[in-house]
Amino acid sequence: MYCFRCITHYKDLGSIKNSWNHLMSKSYFNSLFVSYDWIDCWWQAFSRDDDRLVVVIAEKEGGVIAIAPLMIRKTSEYGFKTNVLRFIGVPNSDRSDVIIQKGEDDIIPHLFSFIKTKVEGWEQFHLNEIPEESIFFNGYVIIAIWLL
Repeated sequence: MYCFRCITHYKDLGSIKNSWNHLMSKSYFNSLFVSYDWIDCWWQAFSRDDDRLVVVIAEKEGGVIAIAPLMIRKTSEYGFKTNVLRFIGVPNSDRSDVIIQKGEDDIIPHLFSFIKTKVEGWEQFHLNEIPEESIFFNGYVIIAIWLL
């Protein structure tokens, strides 16, 4: 069984630094641009006052198996204001992704279902800067889009 929670306040982000770093060593995608240090530095340097932190944590049997480093940013597209759920760091990050422990692919539909039903305050979900080596390119993006 999976357990999900969100970190929505910057002051709480440091509480998962060790778990984040440990997960990175066991994940499919291990890049500077999804590291705790990059996310922390980016947030301090580039977040706006009205940005909302939404770091989704997935746990199984007491251990962190997935982290989705997300945020909600107010934007204007084609003259319409909208709240966009997106990766922290975009567009400054060359690559962004959900950090998933190897062998835990089954978490993906549950993760996106949690985001769809429990994360409030967004109208669009942008999955920009996902690299080709991401497990999402193995058909999971279709599942994610279908669930949303």
